[in-house]
Amino acid sequence: MVCRGPGAGSNGGTLRRAARTLQDTGLWPIWRSEYGHLLKEKYGIEMHTVALCIVSKTLRSYVDSYDEVSAAAANRKFGHDVFKECAEEVRKSREGRRAVSTGKD
Repeated sequence: MVCRGPGAGSNGGTLRRAARTLQDTGLWPIWRSEYGHLLKEKYGIEMHTVALCIVSKTLRSYVDSYDEVSAAAANRKFGHDVFKECAEEVRKSREGRRAVSTGKD
């Protein structure tokens, strides 16, 4: 694995900060704000959009590397995949709201 983003070096402070931040690009689905809110509320992890629709290969590579290091650090810190947990929680919440709005349980 080649780590090219912040936190890839030996500076532990940078790695600790990386565990609290993810970067993203593109237009996210409607559930993104709820997902970001859960990550922030439960784990103190913030999501920062660094580009919308047009993303260079260089930026995409940087963001992917940064997020790979950040996600691994956060998952190590909390002892499990916090991103999967929050995504699943949002999915269940949205399904529950959809069932209520359509009258299905």
